[in-house]
Parts: sequence; structure tokens; C-alpha cells
Amino acid sequence: MYELHDDTLGQTVMFDGVQLGFSTTEESLDTHRWTEVTIYRTAAGAYVVCKAGLSRIVHAYGSNCSSTARTVDATYDDAIACVKCQPDLVNDELFLEEVDRSYVHVSATPSGIIESLYSTDANGVTYMTTTARRALRQASAADADLSRASTTRVIA
Repeated sequence: MYELHDDTLGQTVMFDGVQLGFSTTEESLDTHRWTEVTIYRTAAGAYVVCKAGLSRIVHAYGSNCSSTARTVDATYDDAIACVKCQPDLVNDELFLEEVDRSYVHVSATPSGIIESLYSTDANGVTYMTTTARRALRQASAADADLSRASTTRVIA
């Protein structure tokens, strides 16, 4: 049973199924912020995409560097101090930890889930990130319907 949290809706999406594809921009512990894209097929035949933005960055308590940080009283081993507010990871008692964000998209069709992998920039240009393309390529190799749908894109 998979349990994925969608921060935009504030809900958990639960399903039985298989992971078809995964890609990440996290190359090493030198990466402080990264994205992950995971594609699933549910046991009932629907498709699910989870896009996540993750961070190891910690801010000084009381700083305003990040609008999406939560207060914590300890850091983790691979936490990275913000270069702007420079928290003391050894001596400070409270920190502001950047909040990971995840978004879940569900579709009954392969083409619907492929559309959810596209983004639109400030100029209205639609594109698919390299991370999403890698996850889709991997998922298409594992799912014939997704493979067929990924070779043709219908636009209005």
C-alpha cells in the first residue's frame, strides 16, 4: 500500500499498485534542494504521479529567509545552514527547517498522467522537465499503455 501526501489538497492518497518510474535531481549530499518525480500504476489500472520538492536547508530561528519553514528543535545529520541567515547548527536551540512539498496527480488514462508532467513557465511556454522526462521514460519501459501514450501528444 502506497501512501502519498498532497500538500496542495492537504490529503493523503492511498492505493495498491506498482512504481513504474522514478527520477531525482539529487545527485549527492552536495545538493541542498532537489525534486523527485515518481510514477505509479494502481492495482485498479489508474496512474498516479507524485512530484516532490525537498530541501536540507535550515534557517536561523526568527529569520525571514523562507516563508515555508517550520520550527524544529534539532537538525539532522546532513542539514545545511542557510548562507544568508547562517544558523549555528551546533549551538542554536531552535531552527527553521524548510518544508518539503509534494503534489499528487491521479488519472484514469496514461495521456492524462503524461499531461500532469508538463509545466508552464511565466511566458506561457509548456515544457517537461528533464526529471519528469526521465521518470516517464522509465515508466514507459514498464507499461505498454503508457509507452504508446508517450509517443503522441494531442493538443487543442
